[in-house]
Amino acid sequence: MPHIILGGDFNLPDINWDNTTVNTNPQYGQEINSKLVEIVTENDFIQMVKEPTRGKNILDLILTNNPGLIERTQTQPGMSDHEIVITDINIKAKTYRKKTRNVYINKKADMNSLQNDIDQAFTDHLKNKDNLTNSVEDNWIFFKDTIVNSVNKHVPQKTSVGNKMCPG
Repeated sequence: MPHIILGGDFNLPDINWDNTTVNTNPQYGQEINSKLVEIVTENDFIQMVKEPTRGKNILDLILTNNPGLIERTQTQPGMSDHEIVITDINIKAKTYRKKTRNVYINKKADMNSLQNDIDQAFTDHLKNKDNLTNSVEDNWIFFKDTIVNSVNKHVPQKTSVGNKMCPG
């Protein structure tokens, strides 16, 4: 089960968070209050805010299925009619390093040499009568290798590392 932390202004003043029950005759109706209590109970959420966030009510909630991640929760005076909930959460984001790859710098390519190399390779290939019986696969491999080798020879490259570029 993933770690879940859900926070926000739920505006349901008639839930008693000490025992996760709904008070008699709730202001916004029994159904919505009971539904939130059901969601909290079925998902093993713990409500972490212990101080009132508006008047005597806890309306702004921090719900989690892993209370060990919550180091501290407190309220501070806010700019509206609600207190601000400040929560210190002990988590570490997963980061992924992009694989390095070569990036061609096309504007610095020696296009004349590139074209001459490819023209010469194809001319030589067609002059050789043995190549007339090559399979489509063999011709494709020759074509692809000629293009790739010529591009690598005449188009400068940089190696990208994540979002940074470094000379290759």
